Amino acid sequence: LGESHYYTSMYNEMLLGLGAVFSTIIIAASVIVMSNSFRVSAGERIRQFGILKSVGATKRQISHIIMYEGLLLAVAAIPAGIALGLLVNFIGIQIMDDLLAAANRRNTFQINFDFVVAWQAITISIILSFVTVWLSAWIPAGKAAKMAAIDAIRGKNEVEIKAKNV
Repeated sequence: LGESHYYTSMYNEMLLGLGAVFSTIIIAASVIVMSNSFRVSAGERIRQFGILKSVGATKRQISHIIMYEGLLLAVAAIPAGIALGLLVNFIGIQIMDDLLAAANRRNTFQINFDFVVAWQAITISIILSFVTVWLSAWIPAGKAAKMAAIDAIRGKNEVEIKAKNV
């Protein structure tokens, strides 16, 4: 891009826009997938939630149970995911440098990749990951909390079979 600030700013804006679009798509897909997992988990314990409600548990307490599971998942998975991502990035850069070593010996210009840890990117990924897990757990938590105690104990609304005339 040279010394032109105009092209540098346009390039940065383009990368920021593409990053925002891809991040939105990834977060939406992640919320859908993880929300289904939380829904299945809450659905398997719906009778337990009904029993808890029948002995006095509030809607808020029931939703906090599911939200707490999401928090535990985030606390365990986010650091592991960031560490794994950094490791894969480091190994990928080392492989690229090894592959470009032959080209660097033949050419007058050198192409080298450096491994850089961007703390801003890590902070943003932690925040987005927590928001994603929170949204994923919040949807099934609300559904489990709204169900009446007697319906939860009976297992009503789990699977509905409608008879059809054949």
